[in-house]
Amino acid sequence: RTLSALPYNITMRKFVRYTLFFTAFGHFIEFFVALYEEAILTAILAIAFGIIEFIASWYLRKIENEKK
Repeated sequence: RTLSALPYNITMRKFVRYTLFFTAFGHFIEFFVALYEEAILTAILAIAFGIIEFIASWYLRKIENEKK
């Protein structure tokens, strides 16, 4: 049995995917709050990390769907 065949691996991937998605959503909220407060550097970092986490969650979902 390989590691990818273990049942907890799928559950862990889903947990990581959902966590990445929700924290990306949090970063987008943080981005708008930072813009409102005129904290430009914070806004840039928030949107950058939000985009990275959203792409990571999308990529994990794509990989999961290809393996089915």
